[in-house]
Amino acid sequence: MSVTTAATALREAAKITPLFPTVERSQIHSWYLALDDPTPHTLRTLTRRVIAAFGEHTLSDDEDHHQQVETLTWQELPTGMIRLIADLSPAHAAIVKEALTTTSAPHPTPDTASSPPAPATSSTPPPPDNSPATPT
Repeated sequence: MSVTTAATALREAAKITPLFPTVERSQIHSWYLALDDPTPHTLRTLTRRVIAAFGEHTLSDDEDHHQQVETLTWQELPTGMIRLIADLSPAHAAIVKEALTTTSAPHPTPDTASSPPAPATSSTPPPPDNSPATPT
């Protein structure tokens, strides 16, 4: 097990442990410690599996209640920016977080990622060719 896997297990288990007060923390940690590849996709999939294993009825009832009282408002600011204010259920908040972090990360384009920078262009013409002209 790597340090990254252990850190990921601690971080992700801490997010969902409060949902299951009767489950031992070590049980939830064991699910995350078994991860080989802690990518965002595998973490989401595993979190769904853990939730399904430990709290199918309680969580779905809470999620239904949360979704009934959700609010989302946005306001256009004088600067042209948008202010979002939301009270979301955990499931919908996870979707919004994923969408925002995915779209805000830098994405190199194939053209700029592999090609060298273009040479600088000059506005001055090249020097004249002073070689003697050969008659044709």
